[in-house]
Amino acid sequence: MSLDQFVARQKSDLGLEFAARIREAENQERQPPTDSALETYRKCIAMQVPDTLKGFALARVARCSLRAGQTNVCRDAYQTLLERYGDWHDPSHRPYALIAALWLVELPPADGLSSRSFLRPIMQDL
Repeated sequence: MSLDQFVARQKSDLGLEFAARIREAENQERQPPTDSALETYRKCIAMQVPDTLKGFALARVARCSLRAGQTNVCRDAYQTLLERYGDWHDPSHRPYALIAALWLVELPPADGLSSRSFLRPIMQDL
């Protein structure tokens, strides 16, 4: 499903502006440094849009920060995605809870956290 189709299904008054900002951030992400892309994605999260769109933008923050080598930012984004937006899915119908848990297992663990702890709740849901 395209970004436009995904956004249109959310029936948000700010859908067109959200999609335009996402495209802007994706263009910024292609040209390092990625600081401006991360900031634009964060602006998308701050918009008054449905949680499905906020989760989409947060997943982009995680992806962008991972590419930039910002492991802590990436881990925080995936943790938030798991906790707040886990019941939602991306335009390809992949559940954010599963995406986030799998990435959290792959990333270096935060202080005192076992990477396996992220998978237990997901396995229970399955």
